[in-house]
Amino acid sequence: MFRNKITSTIMLFVLFMFIYTALLFSQDSQSPPPEIQKFYSFEGKWTGTYDVVMEGQKMKANASYTWSKIADGWGMLIDEKIEIPGMPVYLGHNILGYDIGEKKYHLYTISNYAQVHDHVGEWKDDKTMYMEYNGIVEGKPYKEKIYMTLNSPDECTFEVKEYTDGKETGSNKGAFHKE
Repeated sequence: MFRNKITSTIMLFVLFMFIYTALLFSQDSQSPPPEIQKFYSFEGKWTGTYDVVMEGQKMKANASYTWSKIADGWGMLIDEKIEIPGMPVYLGHNILGYDIGEKKYHLYTISNYAQVHDHVGEWKDDKTMYMEYNGIVEGKPYKEKIYMTLNSPDECTFEVKEYTDGKETGSNKGAFHKE
């Protein structure tokens, strides 16, 4: 008799979960929040150049970013390619989303330079987004700061600053145009 009550309880729970799941997926999905819709204007391909400083050396790098909506408009996929003289081509794949509960943006980056970062940020004003990653590189504290400014619908600037053990170790600053 005790076993029958357990079996009945389990079956009732499974039935409840089945009905709940069916109801959940039968409803129209909620529209993406305005915080992520703000990035829709970036959709498309952007090209430009960076002024790069690495280990005290200054150089120019060509770069391109391709932005596209993902997850029914709830996020953005950003594929990047940066050509730095004398180095392998940098390829990065980024997913940008907005955490409604935390009220923060997250930019998840994976690159062929062994980077796996979760940048967290917010809009500083109507045009400038600030994101930051804190981690460890070669056993030392590492920080990456990203500033992105939308100057017009087809022009933006990016600035990236890198710090290792509290000291600035690299920077990129560039202007980009939408094709």
